[in-house]
Amino acid sequence: AEVIGSPEVPPTAIQASAYAQIRDGADVVLHSETGSGKTLAYVAPLVARRVPCVVLAPSDLLRAQIDATRRALDDDDDDEADQQTNNNAAARRARFLDVVYGGAPAMCVVTPRDALAAFRAVDEAGGRHNRTRPANGGGDAPQQRLCLVVDEADGLLRPLGRYASKGVKEQRTGRAPPGERVARRIVECHPDAQLVAASATVGRPLRRLLDQIIDRDVAVARATTETGAPTPPRRPDDDEISSSSSTPFFARKPGAPRAVSAPAALVAHLVAPFAAPRPKKDAPPKSKSGAEEPARPSKRHLLALREALAATRPRRALVALADDDADLDRVVRELRGDAWPACRLDPQTLLAGPDTTNTGAGRRRGEVLVAPMRGLRGLDVRDLDLVLLLGKPGSPDEYLHVAGRAGRASRAGVALTVAPYHETKVLRSWATQLDVRFIDVPEISLLPPVADLLDDDESEVSSSSSSEEQKAEASPGAGDHRVGVVGLEPA
Repeated sequence: AEVIGSPEVPPTAIQASAYAQIRDGADVVLHSETGSGKTLAYVAPLVARRVPCVVLAPSDLLRAQIDATRRALDDDDDDEADQQTNNNAAARRARFLDVVYGGAPAMCVVTPRDALAAFRAVDEAGGRHNRTRPANGGGDAPQQRLCLVVDEADGLLRPLGRYASKGVKEQRTGRAPPGERVARRIVECHPDAQLVAASATVGRPLRRLLDQIIDRDVAVARATTETGAPTPPRRPDDDEISSSSSTPFFARKPGAPRAVSAPAALVAHLVAPFAAPRPKKDAPPKSKSGAEEPARPSKRHLLALREALAATRPRRALVALADDDADLDRVVRELRGDAWPACRLDPQTLLAGPDTTNTGAGRRRGEVLVAPMRGLRGLDVRDLDLVLLLGKPGSPDEYLHVAGRAGRASRAGVALTVAPYHETKVLRSWATQLDVRFIDVPEISLLPPVADLLDDDESEVSSSSSSEEQKAEASPGAGDHRVGVVGLEPA
């Protein structure tokens, strides 16, 4: 509670809107752009309440980050012992069962994989009767109401809808996703549980699914202005849109709520195509002996990546690989061969922050982190000025969540997609859904340095009129959404 609303760190719009609702036990889904502080918006009131709480996170990286936020706010926990518990899978599962079945007043952050493994252990031990009534611990004291938090709810529950990733419809025709199975089992044990969900992409399919899971209506908390009205979507001024474009940028009414919206602080969405053959269907790569090899970026992909980094010269970049089976170590080796201080994105690197051992005028290349796209949802990777997507994301929803690792907390950033020509054509068709304008760069060598893009945006912001400043004050956390920069034409 000292963090949100303190003079040193004023609350963001979504934190101010959702704090009281979560504190009072309301069922709510937090809908706000990436980097707006949704994690702190639910962690702070729940830590202050001291209630049994289960937080479902889609990846181990996000689990570690949420737990670090919890430890920073909880003064009563033994940090060293608690961190050891959360680094051990068996200890995490035991703590999860203690919260769900024992009613322990603690916050437990787990992935669906850990939760399902814990439930299987209970079932194999003959404890299935506990699914409908949690243990009382031998006392007569009433059980505290459990709170279930589903972070990155659209990614965990994977509802059907226009923003769903490729393959979701086929998956939804069979067994429910792991995140949904865990949520339903917890609600089966605690029918009165408080449900809190958070995501940057909240559409009607997700809201309907959340209503079905807890069998009651879930309210939606959005970032609001000082007058209490929802923050309107950002719309570029007329002089920001290139005169060469004859197609209207928006075909919707101003102020209409959107399920998907790109971060305001992303000053440019660049697309740089390169030539690469279309992959053959059902034809995995083979070695000289004929045996199948793990999928990995092709030589053309790696060459395009190296050229893009050399042209943009970022201070700290995140390379997101569209291929989930890509050989990350091979990518790291290739980048280190070009003198880039590259490494894989792991929990230690994520929580440690930027590398400050090689800074100053003598530093020739910025730090580069490498990770697959699938595990990047919700992560707060500090001081990123560039997110480079190598290959086309699976859906507009995935693009938003990956590109949104930059441009967080009003810190300007750039999203760059480097992909073969046949993939960039599909990417550009998502512009209306994402509320952005992609800027085509005909050749990778023509990409401008990231520093020039960010400096250009800062100069435009500083010279803005007083009326624009008043609009920014009325929309906390929002920033300018620049599209026409350094002479590049929008796609």
